[in-house]
Amino acid sequence: MNVINVKKRKRKNKKKKNEPRKETFKQKKKIRSMIKKRLKKESSQKERKILIIINKKARKVNEQRIRPKIKAVFGKYPNIKLDIKKTPNEKKATKLTKKAIKKGYDTVVAVGGDGTINSVLNGVINKKIKLGIIPLGTGNALSYETGLIKKIELACELIVNGKAKKVDTGNINGRYFLLMAGVGIDAWVLEETEKNPFFKQYLGKFPYLMTSLRAGLFYDQPKVKITVDDKYTTEGYQTVVSNIKYYSLIFSMTPYANMQDGYLDVCVFKSKKFFNNVYIYIAESTRGTHPKRKDIFYHKAKKVKITCDIPVPVHADGEILGNKKSITIRVVPKSVNLILP
Repeated sequence: MNVINVKKRKRKNKKKKNEPRKETFKQKKKIRSMIKKRLKKESSQKERKILIIINKKARKVNEQRIRPKIKAVFGKYPNIKLDIKKTPNEKKATKLTKKAIKKGYDTVVAVGGDGTINSVLNGVINKKIKLGIIPLGTGNALSYETGLIKKIELACELIVNGKAKKVDTGNINGRYFLLMAGVGIDAWVLEETEKNPFFKQYLGKFPYLMTSLRAGLFYDQPKVKITVDDKYTTEGYQTVVSNIKYYSLIFSMTPYANMQDGYLDVCVFKSKKFFNNVYIYIAESTRGTHPKRKDIFYHKAKKVKITCDIPVPVHADGEILGNKKSITIRVVPKSVNLILP
């Protein structure tokens, strides 16, 4: 009996030797990391076509200075085919972007401010192509929102190695925007400032501040009617419909906005009093407490309808769209592949 048992045990042991060895947790972790490294190596070897669009009129863009820096970073990656195009205006940037899609580029990069980004954006809506950004303009609201790197070399590295995230955009009367649309006094300020491009080019934000002061003292704001999702209605003056929290610098006009929640945030100033609104800007928007005020209408929306008895100034991402009596704004969910930190 004992002999038989020993033989059986030996046979069982032999079977155990032939069975695959079970990996420990550490071994599994090591295998996963090896796979990740291999995939990363393979992805870095894939051929890529990247188009850089430089707006030479953007305030902080010096083409002779930034072009060598861009080439130096992308030149380290032999699998990347890089093309750099400069554009004298935003309209041409949209055309260049659409041509890039037809030619099979996988990434297009906007170099400039919010206006340049908006122009490139209007060529990539609902396309597979990725949108990269090197923020060098006057406003750069998106860099405050997402932490985009302003240093050229690091921004280029992010474009090569970063991941693209699907984010929402807005559509205002057929024009797409990534950041925000404004109706009323802020659009008027932008329009008046654009009349003196020399001051904007060399004085940065100072002309905006001076024009804002002039607007507060002399601009007669028309009252507008706002309807949100065909349910909620209010009347007011300055209206901001935003996809991001920050309006400018540290001022957060729509503190609950999120680029991936499928909504746009609406903030309406119901008061016409200039100094009252200045207080809201300086004291409350920096803390995000103004949505609770009685003289502020705040709501999340998928659709916004704005009407006025007389034409009112309108902008999208800082680009002037003219004066309109009727404005329709809709959210376009997950419509852009944006490379973010």
